[in-house]
Amino acid sequence: MGKNVLLFTSKDSDTLHDEAIRIISSEFKIQKVFRTNRDSPNLDSIRFEIEAQSEIQYIFNFLSPKIFPKWLLNLPNIACINIHPGSFEYPGVGSASFSLYDQKSEYGVTAHYMQKSIDSGGIIAERFFDQKPYHDCQSLFERALEECPKLLEDVVGLLKLNPKPKIVNNWAKAAVTREEFESWMILDQLQSNLDWDGKIKALVHPKFSGPRIKIGEHTFVYEHSNN
Repeated sequence: MGKNVLLFTSKDSDTLHDEAIRIISSEFKIQKVFRTNRDSPNLDSIRFEIEAQSEIQYIFNFLSPKIFPKWLLNLPNIACINIHPGSFEYPGVGSASFSLYDQKSEYGVTAHYMQKSIDSGGIIAERFFDQKPYHDCQSLFERALEECPKLLEDVVGLLKLNPKPKIVNNWAKAAVTREEFESWMILDQLQSNLDWDGKIKALVHPKFSGPRIKIGEHTFVYEHSNN
């Protein structure tokens, strides 16, 4: 229990939040836990509360969607470590959709050192599973979430052996931005070879807007239906 940590988790799942606390507290002293979601204010708004925690060796970002500012990345004495769904081939936004569209045989979750640029720090641990049973981004993402606590346990085990584990892999390319993903969501009707069915299946999600078609100045959004 010699090392102090801060933990950032998502508000979207109490179960995953509790699992993260259980796993990390088995080896480290958690000084403070911060829960966020996409609608939460940026982290600058709670900077005073965060910086009030002293002598922090690690910060774990476990599924929290907030972008870490530079001052927060520089806070721990050793490292900020991010654990989230997404294979090394698809950094940034839309990882599950890209993997489905490319019909990959497996999908995964990744633990990596955090840097200023999103999904750019060296990867220290990965887990993969069979993608074939999953045919939409919701089910694939939810399956990936099941692997995240297991990956966190792997990371804690690595840190017990080495305070700063070696990099085992790197991201295959620069992270896809939200703007780039939104552009990819548009079904360009001028490309006759576009696999419309594949892209629709890869993008449709009950909580988020799906693929779109642009005709002139008008944009038509595909609506999810459970029927």
